[in-house]
Amino acid sequence: MRKDSEIFLRKCLQYKTEIGEDAFELNITYFGGIPNIEVEIDEIINELKTLKCISKKSEIIGETIQIFLTLDGITYFSKQKINDCLLYTSPIPRD
Repeated sequence: MRKDSEIFLRKCLQYKTEIGEDAFELNITYFGGIPNIEVEIDEIINELKTLKCISKKSEIIGETIQIFLTLDGITYFSKQKINDCLLYTSPIPRD
């Protein structure tokens, strides 16, 4: 996943934690820390849809982004952490 998409998803998950909802609307300015967000937002949303982190119903309406998180999106970083651990763990050699 692109770094800007990861930042976007992390901010969405942080917001989800604050409000306790999986579906919400945010203004694009909420993601101001992402370089060139106005230019890259379409690519970010499309990538997150492709990776099934957000629902296909998620969309950009002017300055507002409607986000519908999926279970894959909600658990993306915990799965990534597990995969990273498996990647760096080598099997114990047996004689």
